[in-house]
Amino acid sequence: MLADLLGGDDQKPAQTFLDWAVKAYRTERVAVPMKADTVIRASSIGWMCFREEVLAARHGITRKEVVSADSNWTYSVGHAVHWAMQNEVLGPKGQIVGEWRCRSCGDHQGGAEDYDLRPYPEDCPKCHSPELGFEYVELPLYDSELLIRGHCDGFHPNGVDIWEFKSSNSYAMKAIRQGQIWPAYKVQGQIYLHLTGRKRFRFLFVDKGENVLKRAWHPMLIERDQKEIDAKKKAIVQMREAIASPKKKLPERICANETCDRAKNCPVVTQCFASP
Repeated sequence: MLADLLGGDDQKPAQTFLDWAVKAYRTERVAVPMKADTVIRASSIGWMCFREEVLAARHGITRKEVVSADSNWTYSVGHAVHWAMQNEVLGPKGQIVGEWRCRSCGDHQGGAEDYDLRPYPEDCPKCHSPELGFEYVELPLYDSELLIRGHCDGFHPNGVDIWEFKSSNSYAMKAIRQGQIWPAYKVQGQIYLHLTGRKRFRFLFVDKGENVLKRAWHPMLIERDQKEIDAKKKAIVQMREAIASPKKKLPERICANETCDRAKNCPVVTQCFASP
């Protein structure tokens, strides 16, 4: 029985399994202090406090990041939405171009090496057995000067747009439909536009609690903002310089005071407000 496998009470196998899952799906990660040449993920830039990174590096502060089972489940659902959009919904309908892997033999068509962006294949030239279909391979993006890496969710065939799929709950979707999205999402979009050279970011938000497509999907276009891109590039360079040299000025503080929500959970809050 399930309860036996999990070492629980035979009378409550379902609850035993759920208790086990909550513990098993919880993860922890140790974030070591950044170095001046640490490569950072494009998707994390909008959430970063550059001042925190510099102070953590200067004081050798290691941070532990705990992700609950609930959050990990949310991320897993988001990954499933991404996969479905790329390989079952938009890809086969010609709305995404890029690199594709045959799910029968593993052969690839298109690729990052020569920026060969192709539509969803009709056949596999190697095995000619496309019954299992093809899987989208996200092209790696890299800025060797800023040391930023990432991969967008897809390239639109119009040569202008790039795709980003975001799943959300019904409560958050109310604000999204009014054009209110996390500023970090907009930053992520601008960084990807910088990395790809494209002009427009095409968000597709998906309501996880809605099964009527026209109500579940909410597309949003964000134009390239070169001033925002240049500002972030400058801030990243200054952060790296401040990590490399203690004499350099600290990045600006983003918290108004020590009682704001972010500051309450910040591991360098004391050093932050003790420094100019």
